Amino acid sequence: MNHTIQLKTYMKSKMHFLTAQKNTRMGAMKIALLRHGVNRFPFDVPELWGEFLKDIPEHFLSQGDTPTPEEWAIYMTLTLFAVHQQGESYSVHMENISLGKAMYVLKAKTPTNQEHIIQRFGMLVKSVTIQELSQSLYTLIKLLKMADIRLDYVQLAEDIYLFQNPQTRKAVQLRWGQDFYYPSGNSKHKRRI
Repeated sequence: MNHTIQLKTYMKSKMHFLTAQKNTRMGAMKIALLRHGVNRFPFDVPELWGEFLKDIPEHFLSQGDTPTPEEWAIYMTLTLFAVHQQGESYSVHMENISLGKAMYVLKAKTPTNQEHIIQRFGMLVKSVTIQELSQSLYTLIKLLKMADIRLDYVQLAEDIYLFQNPQTRKAVQLRWGQDFYYPSGNSKHKRRI
């Protein structure tokens, strides 16, 4: 099984667990804890290690002091989900709502703020480092939260994972752009990564 499939399987399990527990005391505590890790280095907050490392496939683990692309993708996705989920009684995770599609909906819902949204989306797509990507995603997730727009967090984890590889980054950027400007998804305009 390749890393992308394993990553998605792991994230589906995490999303299922977190969304099933979101309205319980324990679930609210886990989501609150995860929020403390947003825009931080994965290993800077030891209290979060169990939340994003528990049951992770062993070959996803780093062998040194640098997180693997899988660890970054899982960590960033879970902390961003926690920001988005805060205080919501419904699940903000929704399958088949890619980041580009969610941003399209945001742009449509806020016609007086479209240039700002396009600019923020452009900053995300132009990100080079994982830290730039993290900061841009955090800004966009806060905008989606304010507008009550859901997102597919399993797909986001895959996107973050693939974005870190220069050989697959352009395909992720292209898909985000296609979904942002052509959200209905005609198959001739879709490319597979």
